[in-house]
Amino acid sequence: MSYKQTPLVRLVSDIALSQSVKDEVKTGDSGITKIIDLWSDGINSITTYENGTLNIKGKINCCIFALDSDNIPFYVERALDFVIIPEIPQGLESVNAHTNISLIMLNFRITGDNSVEIKADIRLKATIFETRVCKAITAVSGNEERKREKDKTAALTLYYADEGENLWSIARLYCTSVE
Repeated sequence: MSYKQTPLVRLVSDIALSQSVKDEVKTGDSGITKIIDLWSDGINSITTYENGTLNIKGKINCCIFALDSDNIPFYVERALDFVIIPEIPQGLESVNAHTNISLIMLNFRITGDNSVEIKADIRLKATIFETRVCKAITAVSGNEERKREKDKTAALTLYYADEGENLWSIARLYCTSVE
């Protein structure tokens, strides 16, 4: 037999959870009186697995179109940082996660002359896989020169065949002829 170290991947779990992210955004010295529009133009994330913990860190890029204290429109971009640490089974060797993070809702509240509180609700969907390296049989060859000896300890062997079995396979199993 020939063996080879082979990676085997198995599904560990599917995760679905929601989280809120809140941050205070400073808009500048001109102040802020009204927000005309607030949107996100993307979410970036990185997934790492260290010391038995799965960490998903990312940023939500928020775009603010507002009026300053002189009613002059201005535009500001800020990133909201988030960290998600979902619970996964312990004792896994090597973990890989396929994640999808989507924005559910984006809200704001003017909290001062030049600051806005932004709250983002996000949803995480992740599929967690584990990779283990196992010793696997890659090839098997028979020794045709070494003959099998017929078992002479029994004078008669009764064999009840299952449907679909053929005589050749049964005869070979018991080292006898088809006759």
